[in-house]
Amino acid sequence: PSALPTGWELVNGYLIGPGANLSGANLSGVNLTNANLSGDILTDANLTGVNLTGANLSGVTSGGILGAPSALPTGWELVNGYLIGPGANLTNANLSGANLTSANLTNANLTGANLTNANLTSANLTSANLTSANLTGANTSLLSGTGLIWSNTLCPDGTNSDTNLTSPPSCIGHGF
Repeated sequence: PSALPTGWELVNGYLIGPGANLSGANLSGVNLTNANLSGDILTDANLTGVNLTGANLSGVTSGGILGAPSALPTGWELVNGYLIGPGANLTNANLSGANLTSANLTNANLTGANLTNANLTSANLTSANLTSANLTGANTSLLSGTGLIWSNTLCPDGTNSDTNLTSPPSCIGHGF
């Protein structure tokens, strides 16, 4: 194209910008330094050697990521094929048994996520949405976070946040 909207660019035949669907895209070796990928769908994308330094990944949906980026923004990491970081959209993510030690999941959407037996030691879940997430058996020692959203969440001890007799519902005191 002769012109693109602000925040958009054409890279390797893909239009890249906020809210783009890059599911299955081959972005191997691409330089996306400071790119605005907020709200993008990167499920099953090939990110081998991609430089994401300073990129905005808020709200990004991922899973099945192929390869490893050469660099990620501060606070982000690749775990079990998912981009993990502040504001990540991890709705229905399968992170069972994942090592999320010290992960920054501030404002992350973990609705319906499978976190059974995940290691969340020292993770930051401030204002994360854990609606219908499964945390059964998760290690939550030294975990931090306020403003969490709980609704029908399976707690580390196997109880349900909605039946724990807390108001509002939570997993505090039930493995958290």
